Amino acid sequence: MIDLNDLKFISERFGMPISGTPAPISIYKDGIFKGKEGINPHQTNFLYPDRKIVAVFHVKPIYYLHQNGQWRPMGEIASGFGNRWINLRKDWDKKCDLRYIRWLMKRMELIKGNVNYPFPTKLLPIREGQEIMFASPETFYPDPNVETTTVDGLVYHENLAGLAWADIRTATGNNAIDDTDANIFSGLRGDGNTDKWDRLLRAIFLFDTSPLPDTATISSAVLSLKGLGSVNPGGTSPSINIYVSNPAADTSLTGTDFATTGTTAFATAIAFASWSDAGYNDFTLNASGIANISKTIVSKFSAVNANYDVAGSAPAWSSGNQDTINGYYAETAGTTSDPKLVVTYTVPAVNRAGAILMSLLA
Repeated sequence: MIDLNDLKFISERFGMPISGTPAPISIYKDGIFKGKEGINPHQTNFLYPDRKIVAVFHVKPIYYLHQNGQWRPMGEIASGFGNRWINLRKDWDKKCDLRYIRWLMKRMELIKGNVNYPFPTKLLPIREGQEIMFASPETFYPDPNVETTTVDGLVYHENLAGLAWADIRTATGNNAIDDTDANIFSGLRGDGNTDKWDRLLRAIFLFDTSPLPDTATISSAVLSLKGLGSVNPGGTSPSINIYVSNPAADTSLTGTDFATTGTTAFATAIAFASWSDAGYNDFTLNASGIANISKTIVSKFSAVNANYDVAGSAPAWSSGNQDTINGYYAETAGTTSDPKLVVTYTVPAVNRAGAILMSLLA
């Protein structure tokens, strides 16, 4: 594929060419046939009707060799590039032939330039013959309203006639709030009728973890919720833990999302008495929780009462009392109080086939 900037440049000066050749093989020098002298990734040749060839030269390479054998514009694998630097895109190793990246690194080392690897928050130079491991952590937040990729919020089932505990905890759900800054994370409310419950509440948190490198090995992850004013008038002292969720949409919540929360614990539950109303409450994810983190799509979690709701054990009933664990959602201004997922991982500079690039090229 021809570099479109070269095509525009040449067309404005000589008119539209018949065809063009990216990274042509040089066979002439000073008008004398010299045989194949090699590929020129810094050059484009254009053919005109009178058999005239017009060449555009660059100091920097403007083409790369694709894994399918084609020479294609450098912009496909680089977010920016100059004579002495190139910033690779995240998916460069899906496209670029390893022989070419080896040539490029050698070229940059000779002219004291850099080939930069796209680590999430910065660019790091890579060198041939080295096995480089990158560490993290990386922090992810749900989107505040209006959501574009992810959502967080409260989902609950409410029945003012009251339901038995087994019935309310397995209900489909009928209410959701996804545009609140501070609210309940999990809770329960006793009905006026003995041993009946008229409200059960859960929270859902989605994080766009797709920027994680596909080759990342996640060593640990912590989901943190900032607390606010929890209450316990009924004396049930509800605990809270992290589980999976699967809402119908990634950017909004509906009441029926209540029924999509899981029962496999992703961390150690935090008791009511241990919940911080002033700072972050950290849930260190176990192997199941880490496995729920996606490197390609949105990761979906929930916060649910552990000792009654998930356990299926009815709490002591009291009329009209609502016991809740409360905190901040993503609609809170800034991110200093937002729910957050901090992922720690390492990733080698590798291609998608899993070969360690630096070792492979050494």
